[in-house]
Amino acid sequence: MRYKTVVVGSGRLGANIARHLSNQKESVDIIDSDPTAFRKIADDFSGNKIIGDGSETTTLDQSEISNAERIVIVTGDDNTNIYIAHLALSIYNVPKIYVRLFDVTKGKLIEGTRIKPIYPFNLSLDAFLDLEGDSKK
Repeated sequence: MRYKTVVVGSGRLGANIARHLSNQKESVDIIDSDPTAFRKIADDFSGNKIIGDGSETTTLDQSEISNAERIVIVTGDDNTNIYIAHLALSIYNVPKIYVRLFDVTKGKLIEGTRIKPIYPFNLSLDAFLDLEGDSKK
């Protein structure tokens, strides 16, 4: 039975997602190769912090990814993120896979899969358009 979330990348987005899910009483593991990256995580975070390379299967195994309902991949490198997403899909069969991509053209590499892209550019544009819509009301 799958029940947890694995977040790869403890930058601002990854730390906020992990904290939010932890506050919702979900089981969360967050992975980062830089131990100082975990300083972005709030003190009330109840999940596991794993120091390691999220593109290595030994690190993913340490997070018990085989029990993950979802993985959120938000490192600072699109190629690494796509690679980890394909590991989650092909090797671990994680049901829900979310990957941040800065380069929207790289979305072609995940087309036809259940990997869902997160494009910061689109999120910012959508947020701006929402604000613009609010000001016209």
